[in-house]
Amino acid sequence: MGDGGNREKGEGAIRRRMKQFTGIVVSAKSDKTRAVEVKRLWTHRVYKKKVVRTKRYLVHDKEGKALLNDLVLFGETRPISKRKRYVILRVVRPGGGR
Repeated sequence: MGDGGNREKGEGAIRRRMKQFTGIVVSAKSDKTRAVEVKRLWTHRVYKKKVVRTKRYLVHDKEGKALLNDLVLFGETRPISKRKRYVILRVVRPGGGR
C-alpha cells in the first residue's frame, strides 16, 4: 500500500534536493516579488559555438531585502502563486541601486 504521500516525514525519509540558481534582480517593482534573470552558457554540439540563454524567474522575497541589480541565490519551493515557485535564500552581492 501507499504511505499516504508522507515520503518526507519520519525516519528514513527521502528528501529531494531543491534546485538552486544565482541571478540578477531586474525588477523590484512588486511587493514581496522580484524578477530575477538567470543566464546559462552552453556550447552548441554541432557548431561548437558558445550560446547564452536568458530566463526570467518570479521569486518570492518575504522581507524585501533584494534590490535592483543585486546578485541573489534562490531556490525551489512549493508554489506560492501562479508563477512564483522560488524563494530568495540570500543576497550574494549587493548591486547598489534601487
